[in-house]
Amino acid sequence: MLSKLGMVMTSIANLSLSTGTFGNVWKTITNRKTYYRPVSNLPFISKVVEKNHMLRQFTAHCGANKLLPGYQSAYRTNFSCETALVKLQSDILWSMEKQRITAIIAIDLSAAFDTVDHNILLDVLNNQFGISHTALKWYYSYLRPRSFKMNVGSAYSTCRPLAFSVP
Repeated sequence: MLSKLGMVMTSIANLSLSTGTFGNVWKTITNRKTYYRPVSNLPFISKVVEKNHMLRQFTAHCGANKLLPGYQSAYRTNFSCETALVKLQSDILWSMEKQRITAIIAIDLSAAFDTVDHNILLDVLNNQFGISHTALKWYYSYLRPRSFKMNVGSAYSTCRPLAFSVP
């Protein structure tokens, strides 16, 4: 059974998804300078709506409509880095058994989400994943406008717009 807080959070998340709006106050990223590395923080409710509600529905939509490539390991149930590595190893061993030459090109895409153009992403969601109407409006609202500010000690910078990047 859900706690009262859980019921309130669920109501807020459902309202966000049913109206196609993602609250502007949920979209300001605070980058905090630490001794070790910069840390980006988003409001808690933002993560609840994003992960527990939107991501579940999107993943179910992709699974039901077979929209993800067969060997994609990221963002899928029962797939992981380990399954991707096992597939890679299997392919290499199969090629060796057939006496074929195998080459591997590795690309670090860890910062790829920082360069995502929102217009292109929305177009892909609509045209390739069939996201439309209220759901597409929600993604538009989720991505725009985004902003960030820096926090060092007790001081904050002014907010700056983020035209690219996916949180």
